[in-house]
Amino acid sequence: MKRFAGTLVVSVCVAAASLVVVHAQGKGKTDPNLMTIAKAGQVIRNPKTMAIYWGSAWNNPATAGDIITGMDSFFTGLSDSHFAELASEYGDKNGLISSLSIYLGHVIDSTEPPAGALSTSAVVAEACKASGNNPDPNGVYFVYTSTPASLPGTCAIRAYGTCGARRLPVQAVYVPYMTGTDGQCRGVLDQGDDGSVTGHSTALGQYGNVAANQFMNNITDPNGNGWKDAFGDGIAFKCDGIFIPSGNFEQFSDGSLWTVRMKWSNAAYQAGTGALNHKGLPGCVD
Repeated sequence: MKRFAGTLVVSVCVAAASLVVVHAQGKGKTDPNLMTIAKAGQVIRNPKTMAIYWGSAWNNPATAGDIITGMDSFFTGLSDSHFAELASEYGDKNGLISSLSIYLGHVIDSTEPPAGALSTSAVVAEACKASGNNPDPNGVYFVYTSTPASLPGTCAIRAYGTCGARRLPVQAVYVPYMTGTDGQCRGVLDQGDDGSVTGHSTALGQYGNVAANQFMNNITDPNGNGWKDAFGDGIAFKCDGIFIPSGNFEQFSDGSLWTVRMKWSNAAYQAGTGALNHKGLPGCVD
């Protein structure tokens, strides 16, 4: 049990799991209920993060609000947090994912981003630009635009590619401008993200939840060849829509509080513990 901001939260502690591919009995097929890893699968074992705010509007306090300072706190406090430990049962042939991460800070690119949702190539290009075509191989680059996506429900888009003539690999996440009440991305609002407790605007709560999902997706499944089930669902999507109980918050190592979606645990599923996901499977933990 953990007590966050005076609220009692029951957490599932998960032991580190070995790299195992589980097969359905009698049919020799991969069990779709468990995440699996390909023989050549990879993870980001020692992750780093960087935030890129694209658009001159981010220099305007009316646009930026509490988002830039709040996300600085999010990425800093993510390291060595209980939440980050949820990924530490997954790994590759070289070891397990560390709960420690390094925040490389944020930059503001005052050029104007394209209107509407970015293409994956534009996301990669912006991450390459911000890193001087020398991205950290362990880095996840979050690209925040000052313009909303053109399609409702676009909360984030993962992108990966290469930078420069040396074709250095880069992991990036595009997050469009959000207000906290955006249709399908409003999960934290539905969960009662109480700004009087967290000190966050509703928009910042939404940005935090999206970043939490995308961070976990990227470090457990970089380049699409890591941990996921037979349907392609990864650590975050397998618990889509499953949050910690309303009114409770995840406390990061810097003391900041966040409302985040639960994440899938193979160990919890195999033990029959954890919250039920949208398919009724017990494997979602916080």
